[in-house]
Amino acid sequence: MLIYKKLNLLKGRYNVMQMIVPHLWFDKEAKEAALYYTNLFDNSRILYTHKIENPEPYDDAEVVVFELAGIRFGAISAGPYFKLNPASSLVVYCETDEEYDRILAGLLNGGSIGDSEDVITDRFGLTWRVELVGNHEMREKIIPWLLVSNAHLALEYYSSIFENIPDLNLILQENTTEYELTEAFSLIINCKD
Repeated sequence: MLIYKKLNLLKGRYNVMQMIVPHLWFDKEAKEAALYYTNLFDNSRILYTHKIENPEPYDDAEVVVFELAGIRFGAISAGPYFKLNPASSLVVYCETDEEYDRILAGLLNGGSIGDSEDVITDRFGLTWRVELVGNHEMREKIIPWLLVSNAHLALEYYSSIFENIPDLNLILQENTTEYELTEAFSLIINCKD
C-alpha cells in the first residue's frame, strides 16, 4: 500500500532555512556524488564542503551541502559503516519526455535498473524513482520515498509532530521487502531554538 501525503515538514524554503534536510551517508563518495547530481539536475549547486580530519573512530571525513532542483541536501563521506539501500529513495518528477530521458540516462550511467525501468540504483548506491508527470504542477521536483513498517502509523506520527510547519512532500510505503531503513539516508531537522 502506498501512502502519499503532504506532510508539514518544511518551512517556506525560498526565504528561510529549510527545516528538514535529506542527508546521505557515503563511504568516500559524498563530494563526487553531489557534483554528479548537481550537474544532472537544473537549479542545482554545491553550497559548502568541509573536510573533518581524523574524527574518531574514522579516517578523514568530508561534509557536503548542496541543492538539487532548489531542495537542500547534505551528504557525508565517513566510511563504510552505513549503506544506502532501496528502503529509501528519491522520486523525481519530470515534465517532458526529454527531461525524463536525460535524468534516466544520467542515473543509469554506472547504475542499474530495479524492479521496473523507472526505478534505478545509481552508481553511488542511491535509489531513484523517475516519473513522467507532464505539465502537472509539482511543488517539489524531488521527494523522499521511504519504505516503513506500519506506514499509516508513521504518517500519523510525523504529521502530528510537524503539523504547524508548511510543506514538504514525503511518500511512505508499507515495507514488503527485505530492506530496512538505515542511517545512510536520514533527515536532519534544523530548529531555531
